[in-house]
Amino acid sequence: MQTAPDARDLREPTRLFNRAFILPLQGQAVSRLGSQLAFVAVALWLKQAADSATVYGLVQMLASLPAALLAPLGRVSTGLRPQRRVLLLADAVHAAASLSLAALALLPPDAAPLTLGWLLVALIAAGTAGALFEPAFSATLPDLVPDGSLTRANALRQLALQLSAVSGQGLGGLLFRLLGGPVLFIVNGLAHALAAASHLCARPSPAHAQTGSGWGQHLRAARSDLRVGYRYVRQRRGLRRLILGAASLTFFSLPVITLLPFYIDDVLGGAPDWYGFTLAAFGVGSLAGFLAATSIRLSG
Repeated sequence: MQTAPDARDLREPTRLFNRAFILPLQGQAVSRLGSQLAFVAVALWLKQAADSATVYGLVQMLASLPAALLAPLGRVSTGLRPQRRVLLLADAVHAAASLSLAALALLPPDAAPLTLGWLLVALIAAGTAGALFEPAFSATLPDLVPDGSLTRANALRQLALQLSAVSGQGLGGLLFRLLGGPVLFIVNGLAHALAAASHLCARPSPAHAQTGSGWGQHLRAARSDLRVGYRYVRQRRGLRRLILGAASLTFFSLPVITLLPFYIDDVLGGAPDWYGFTLAAFGVGSLAGFLAATSIRLSG
């Protein structure tokens, strides 16, 4: 038998910095920090275990497939209620995947094939969880802040995530050299467990208490959204060029990220620290671009 929610939990938020927004924001900042530490650890661990840029590239490609395939179906996760359960499940899956990978990474070197196989499974699970998390939280965010504060809330969230990403990347190589990959996987798992706990501790808004429709209805809505979106892009030449340009930029920049640990180690003879530093440089550039984009006014 379910008890009625407390009246305090059903009140609309009256200020931006309220419990329902700050707790998940803190959790996401910590989990993003852990994810970036684990990203650096995966690259350097694969460099040591396989010493093959081909293997590393294939692993990263397969790990990215869930997000690419599920992104068009983001409408499904935004329509599920309560969405807090989706967020909790996504962080829990990510935590379990990282902690299980840490356990296998501690096995003897001759168990490397088993660990490599499970690494792929763990990355796919984490990618799937992330693909469900982002649209669900984006749909939840308007319920967590007062009317008129959504833009500030989005900006604050992006700033917190960018700073966490840069910090995780900058520290990743150094901590990998000092502590090793398994410890960083454990840190990532605990960070996502903390993020999951933040969703439990945050009081739900009225929208969270609602019940939603079934999967079938949301799948049909997602297919309708895809048709409308495809038609919209097809009819606008400038938008088509923008998407093609962004896709081309990603296509040619990702190989640089993939080859960086091998270039730094094999060509420059640098310590793992420098892989983290170079990734952080990308992050600082992204942060600078984000800040510039909010201040530069473009016409046309």
